[in-house]
Amino acid sequence: GFPGLPLKLMHPELDMTLLEPSQKKTAFLRHVIGTLELDHIVAIPRRMEVFSRDPIYQAGFTHIITRAVNVASLLSCFISLLSQSGVVILCRARLLENEFPLDGLQIRREIAYTLPMGYGSRVLTILERKSRS
Repeated sequence: GFPGLPLKLMHPELDMTLLEPSQKKTAFLRHVIGTLELDHIVAIPRRMEVFSRDPIYQAGFTHIITRAVNVASLLSCFISLLSQSGVVILCRARLLENEFPLDGLQIRREIAYTLPMGYGSRVLTILERKSRS
């Protein structure tokens, strides 16, 4: 749901696939999508690890946006789903820097920002495929 649903509201022209492992949360997302009559958005009750193994979705995404994940465990999923020129945007609590090897990805940019009303700081980490040189 977050950040996908707010992004869809701000940019209705985008095609979106929302992954949510919880059936209950997926049902809620589908209810919101239907109530708001949003087009070109689907909510799928599946974990990224399972979704990324489906050949129909491989290399099919130009943007993958996720929050609060164990990035190291999902690197192969990102690489599998990401189109050649695609990017992964991670919403994190701290800089990724050189926390662990990124396999076939590299950090394009990290953007630190502070949340209002004392809710702390966050970082958007943008990953891209390593260039083949």
